[in-house]
Amino acid sequence: MTKLPYLRTKKAKGRTYYYFDAGKLPDGTRDLIRLPDVKDPRFGDSYARAKATVTNRLKKQGVLTLDGLIRQYEKSPEFRSKAANTQSSYLRYLGTASRLMRDKHGNSVPMKSVERRDIIAVRDALADTPGAASQTVRALSALFAWAVDNEKAKTNPAEKIKKFKAAPHEPWPESLIEEALADPQVGDAVALLYFTGQRINEVVKMSWGDIRGDLMRVAVQKTQRQIDVAILPELSDRLAAMARPTLAILANANGQPWTQSGLRQKLQEWAKARGHKVVPHGLRKNAVISLLEAGCTAAEVSGITDQSLQMIEHYAKRVNKPSLGRAAVVKLDAHRKLKNNA
Repeated sequence: MTKLPYLRTKKAKGRTYYYFDAGKLPDGTRDLIRLPDVKDPRFGDSYARAKATVTNRLKKQGVLTLDGLIRQYEKSPEFRSKAANTQSSYLRYLGTASRLMRDKHGNSVPMKSVERRDIIAVRDALADTPGAASQTVRALSALFAWAVDNEKAKTNPAEKIKKFKAAPHEPWPESLIEEALADPQVGDAVALLYFTGQRINEVVKMSWGDIRGDLMRVAVQKTQRQIDVAILPELSDRLAAMARPTLAILANANGQPWTQSGLRQKLQEWAKARGHKVVPHGLRKNAVISLLEAGCTAAEVSGITDQSLQMIEHYAKRVNKPSLGRAAVVKLDAHRKLKNNA
């Protein structure tokens, strides 16, 4: 039998007796509630009633747990004003933190008991995934900053905790992109990611109704804006040949719209089977690099990816200089021919 939280046993005269440890009483003694034998049909109900005493006691004492604080934050106007993607990210990483900060009985810890060292311990427990570690600290800092502003906490224990430096998302090898585009399993998804330069959370929500002539209407979650992305003829041809089982453009093998996590896992497993460790966001880098190598200006690239010019210039460090030079020569040649024929 799996050991249950709060369950205590005592042996006397060859028999085992079961008790529910409901915590300390005002006089300092333990409040042990006698339970039937674990094989007794009444054991489950008795255990549940005993556990309810702990919950009721905490409510009467007004103890706000970390889980309770997260629920309050989730319902707050400040949280609801954030972009949907930010909300989803915060809740995911706050859930991770909550799971790592349980007491020995598996319960959520009191919010006031959370100290700086506890959050550092959570960060260090996630050291193998530095991006997730940093995001968890960031989410906790936002949670406690809100708690301080709303007089639920006196200090922010996550404030100024050093975050791990996550490795940047690497672009996919060109040969892998071409192989993916030709693969019926992942080709359509990779085409949308690569040829539109959008994030995976935007791509899974693209619908057939978003196509307006040679433009794709994209709802950018991060900035909460709508942009129109020009559709490359190669992508247009692919879209025209696709089946339409759902309103969403991308559908999985079951004919259902892909979820963000489901598609990410599919693409990574596909690439892993071919000896590559990649993330879908790497294709956004590929899109920027390819556009720059084709001779597009930073402003023209921004018109597709909706990134800042500074971010595009940062990505430009990965551009193949000879390719960029050839594109420039083509532009200059065309300009000179037009000028001389004028």
